Amino acid sequence: MKKVISICVVVFILLNSVATFAADQSIISYKTALQRTLENNWELKRIKYAEYQANQQYKDAQKFADEISINAIKEYYATIPDKSLDEYTEMQILKQRDLVPKQVQYNITQAQDQYKVTEKSLSNGLRGLYLNALSTDFTVQTNNKRLALAEKRYRQDKVKFQQGNISQLDIEQSEYNYLKAQQAVADSARRRENAIRNLNQFIGEPINRMYDKVVFDDGFDYKKLQRLDFYVEKALKERVDISDIEAQIQLKKLEMSIMEKNDVHKIYRAGRSEYSNLQSEVESLQLKLQQTRIDIEKNIKDAYIDIQKDLSTIKGLESTLESQKKLLNKMREQWKLGVLTESSIEDMEINIEEGEYNLLLAIYNCNTKYQQLENAAGYGPAY
Repeated sequence: MKKVISICVVVFILLNSVATFAADQSIISYKTALQRTLENNWELKRIKYAEYQANQQYKDAQKFADEISINAIKEYYATIPDKSLDEYTEMQILKQRDLVPKQVQYNITQAQDQYKVTEKSLSNGLRGLYLNALSTDFTVQTNNKRLALAEKRYRQDKVKFQQGNISQLDIEQSEYNYLKAQQAVADSARRRENAIRNLNQFIGEPINRMYDKVVFDDGFDYKKLQRLDFYVEKALKERVDISDIEAQIQLKKLEMSIMEKNDVHKIYRAGRSEYSNLQSEVESLQLKLQQTRIDIEKNIKDAYIDIQKDLSTIKGLESTLESQKKLLNKMREQWKLGVLTESSIEDMEINIEEGEYNLLLAIYNCNTKYQQLENAAGYGPAY
């Protein structure tokens, strides 16, 4: 019985130690960073409030519009001697009924679109900062391994020097390499700290908060890249830049159609001037729409070309890494034969690990451009 209790106590202590270790570890992932960014960003909160205000305005405008009756107004005017509802006044009333609610509704849509685009913009901005944090974290890990190797060699060289097997110049060079490795660790740690501070500032976390590890969890896969025309067609259908201009044109045309009732745009001087201005605005918006379509198509093509360049970079890094791994296998065989030292094997192992880090960063960078392309082919923002 005592033995069973002892085992239970040991298991409890081990589990508690693991739990404590897990709780003490502080890690940051891209998914977590993005979640905190969206939760803490004041611009998103401002846009949400603007949407709320627009919704309230729409309810008031629609309620007022529902209460407007042209026939009732005409009957009221008929009770006043020598007074009637003229065409211009009727046009202004019709605008209140038929146009103003749609203008306020446009403001709601604009706020909703702005929210979506701002979310995507924040995500794009975060990618660069997270890449810097990830890169500096990888560099610290690699430099620590290089430091451990330099320290090991220095200790070995000190023994060799004491035994008279190497010269004063050799031991000084070994010491220099060791000190240089220490400095590299200190420099990379400082760069990592700055990168984490910049990341914290962006995501709304306390600026001095540090993390034990920056996790590579991308969430995007450039291998899902589709043909160019798919993204061009999608962008021309979904981009907010286009839908916003189209909505403005529709509102202007609706206003013009209201003025065309009872020939207000012909009878009244003010009506003619207002109508002419609306025509000019519609023509200007139509030209802007055409140019926006051209710009978006070029923007998507440029983004697609950028990704193709990154794909070539990834392919080159994969090829180099494969060659290094084959060389390491040969070096291990030579080491077994006593031709190479163990330190040369350790050097190559660190080089390969560094190459794997560089490949991961290249993939992350390519996925960033893939995400930006996906955004540019959706609501936006532009690539």
